[in-house]
Amino acid sequence: MTKVINVSLSRPGAGKTKTACVKIRYWVSLGLRVLIVVPTMLLADQLCNDLSDMNPCKIDCRGGFSPVSRLNKYLDPDEGQNLIVCQQATFCECGKEFLNNWRVVVDELPTPMFPFAITIRQSQLKSLPYIEISEDRRLSIADGCKGKARDWSCGASAIKGNPNLVSMASQECQQIYKAVLQDKDVYVTEEGETNNCILYYAEEFDFFSRFKACSEVHILSATWQGSLFAWFSLVHGFEVLVSELTPDKPEEHKQKVTIYPLLQDGQCSKSVLNSEMKVQTLPGEFSFVRNIQLVADVVKEVVGEEDDCLIFVQDWAKLNCHDNFTRCPTDSRGLNSYSSASNVFCMFHGNHVTTATMCFKRLAAKYGKSYSSLRDAWTQTFLYDATLQNAYRCSLRDKESVASVRLFVQTYMVADYLKRTYLYDAVIDTGYTKSYGEQKKRGPKPNLQRDEAIRMLESGFTVVEVMDKFKLPKSTVKNYKSRLKKQATNC
Repeated sequence: MTKVINVSLSRPGAGKTKTACVKIRYWVSLGLRVLIVVPTMLLADQLCNDLSDMNPCKIDCRGGFSPVSRLNKYLDPDEGQNLIVCQQATFCECGKEFLNNWRVVVDELPTPMFPFAITIRQSQLKSLPYIEISEDRRLSIADGCKGKARDWSCGASAIKGNPNLVSMASQECQQIYKAVLQDKDVYVTEEGETNNCILYYAEEFDFFSRFKACSEVHILSATWQGSLFAWFSLVHGFEVLVSELTPDKPEEHKQKVTIYPLLQDGQCSKSVLNSEMKVQTLPGEFSFVRNIQLVADVVKEVVGEEDDCLIFVQDWAKLNCHDNFTRCPTDSRGLNSYSSASNVFCMFHGNHVTTATMCFKRLAAKYGKSYSSLRDAWTQTFLYDATLQNAYRCSLRDKESVASVRLFVQTYMVADYLKRTYLYDAVIDTGYTKSYGEQKKRGPKPNLQRDEAIRMLESGFTVVEVMDKFKLPKSTVKNYKSRLKKQATNC
């Protein structure tokens, strides 16, 4: 029997949660049990406050108790709970025994998967106890050794002098080891001429087997099509229907909305934004300033010192901004306290790292789908959808506001996505779009294809994989590998 996910789809701030709360009260009055699943403690607190008259049971990590154990306890019908609020991370680890008694309402799309990879030395891999490596490079615990493997543990930190290499006894490696013990699909790159290899796996958060166990599932979301969660719901065989929790279509925005893309397409990356450029500060005086600060300075000039502006940037982006600029977490779901602001500055990247490519390829092959479809779903979720959520933290949520809204976003493609999704009447102004250069390296003019090929080899990709990607002769790629081996020997 095909299981169903009922999706309540509407723009941020349109009243999905309010509509759901009305229906939840009705369900509980009929004697039905409802489990509300949210992404953050902040959103859990807000929902419990909205439903305080229903005396909801809130499950979280505060108080020193295991949230998973508490949730498992109160899911039991004998405990007499009819309304529970918990976080998504808790739900995807709970037991399934009693879920058939519960209707589940998930507020905001969860993250169904995250890639994980660490670089280690080949000699360290060989010293890892109780591990076997199959022909397809999958790691497993040797027969009869699971008990010994569980007992194996010790603490260590990253290898001195190279934070990209970790000790086999480090916390990161322990996470990998735990994944192998749980029979997850952990792989290692092939042995090569370099001293390094990569352990990697895609951590899947098991929402879908739990959804199949529930009596009914409803998801409240601003987006669905093309998202990472939609990709996984499809491969797990779910049918998607319109939820009865869907609110009425909201009125069109009264505000004039202008979207300013700030970067040329293809420049939305840490390597570009974190590069330092030489700029003139005073006549005859120069200094080096990071590109992301230069972009922020453009926004400061446009916004001025009077209007409020919300900033959504990665943790590494340490910006000098005026007091009227408020730094917000990039995961802003549940952050509804800034509806008086009419300016938003989003400057983060939704690209996955190079090593994640291996995770995506393995995962796509596992489900019989293309790597490109999974990569695109990742970008959709962590660039486009995330920007949409952040853009709507401002006065766009205020139905009565007529203040003009200015959204400063990454690229034209992001601006076009916002316009096509919910901001249909918005104007896209490319007057501040600029191309920012990356840090120039001393020495010969860089060969970008060669440099990227070498980076892939250093990350553990095989000669054949690099040959296929760049259409290079085998002799050329092997020469790159020899150069890496010589460098490692000299070090």
